[in-house]
Amino acid sequence: VARAAPAARPAPVRAHQVLVVLGDSVPAATACNCAGFGTDLARSVQPALLTNAAEAGMTSAGLLAQLGSPAVVQALSQATVVTVTVGANDFDDESADDASCVSASCYASTVRTLTATMGQVATRINALTRPSTKIILTGYWNVFLDGAVGARHGRSYVATSDALTRQVNAAIAAVAAAGHDHYADLYSPFKGDGSRDDTPLLAADGDHPDAAGHQLIAAVIASSAGLSTLR
Repeated sequence: VARAAPAARPAPVRAHQVLVVLGDSVPAATACNCAGFGTDLARSVQPALLTNAAEAGMTSAGLLAQLGSPAVVQALSQATVVTVTVGANDFDDESADDASCVSASCYASTVRTLTATMGQVATRINALTRPSTKIILTGYWNVFLDGAVGARHGRSYVATSDALTRQVNAAIAAVAAAGHDHYADLYSPFKGDGSRDDTPLLAADGDHPDAAGHQLIAAVIASSAGLSTLR
């Protein structure tokens, strides 16, 4: 009896995008009970490969050190898209409810340090990636607690955290512009001009995005970098 010819194996699908996600607990998908915006982004531009090296608690200095890791260096060498979400953990909110810090003046030195470190991070990532790689630095909706949870800390806390977030976002945007990288504004999609309540986009802790928030972040990043997504 003649044996049937073995079924031909389908040719492997080559990834259109190779995504590398770096940063803190936001890209690490902490508290959202979801896969996170990195996975959402990879699904929207599939076929894609995803490396998520984000870690909860990551600071800008920690990320700069992580860029010396052989595994991260290897991932970046193959990347077509790199996202960076880091900086919030450079600050603590102990002074945020102090009425004397409403303009976030008490954080001025840390903002300067963050700007310098983020400049080094961006320079290093550009050196480790190909010229065609799209590098996206994201801002934040809030570097501290937000929505209903943040509001419970009082008006001074809300005002200071908002002022600081605007300063941090401006610093990150300036770093992106200086390196000819992309900047993804997350403040406006979450909060509009600052008056919109973003509680529906946040996890119960008021600190991290929920699943809907992550989906929104993925869409903003795709739009900011001009990535073609599936309909």
